[in-house]
Amino acid sequence: MGYYFDIDYIIRSLPLLGKGALMTIEVSAATILLSSIFALPLAFLRVSKNKYISGAMYYYVQVMRNTPTLIKIYIAYFGLPSLGVMLNPVAAGLLALVTDHIAYVVEIYRAGILSVGRGQVQAAKAIGLRNWQVNYHIVIPQAFIQSLPALGNQFVIAIKDSSLLVTISVMELTMVGNRMAEATGNSYEVFLVTALIYLVIITTMSLFLKTVEKKKRFTY
Repeated sequence: MGYYFDIDYIIRSLPLLGKGALMTIEVSAATILLSSIFALPLAFLRVSKNKYISGAMYYYVQVMRNTPTLIKIYIAYFGLPSLGVMLNPVAAGLLALVTDHIAYVVEIYRAGILSVGRGQVQAAKAIGLRNWQVNYHIVIPQAFIQSLPALGNQFVIAIKDSSLLVTISVMELTMVGNRMAEATGNSYEVFLVTALIYLVIITTMSLFLKTVEKKKRFTY
């Protein structure tokens, strides 16, 4: 007897999966937003002419990029309480993900900053603009546009990495799917639909970023 795909069960379960998807979107959006914001000033430190500052940022990036994201999640949730820092699962997971992704975004921004022609920077300084004005009006806009494709890829990874929070019982999409599969045994239906929801979320975000990239490149 062949396998019966229980579509009725999936339809009944959509509201619960929707709640998990909403948590996934919220955690991913927070990770993307915070890592993008905090990485920008750190990227300028990364390209600093001061070798001690740039060296410190280099080692931070290497440590973060060369250690597993899951280990950072465990440290934030299980390790920090031993130092007296108590975080709920969502806060601990977000701290770990943001700390992890900042390192990657720093390198993306660094490449974007270095892609800006030095002649433009020198010309801006020659007409009397201060360093912060040069960065704000010339370097950052162009660096951001150059960084968009790589940022898009990193944002996709951030959404996928949010599924790692299942290990500390955050009720995101994967955790909800896992609980449903354990309770009912309908693993095939649950995880197939879970994968499709991830596909919709990531595809929607990718299309949005491509639209933004086209508009920004046209503007500049």
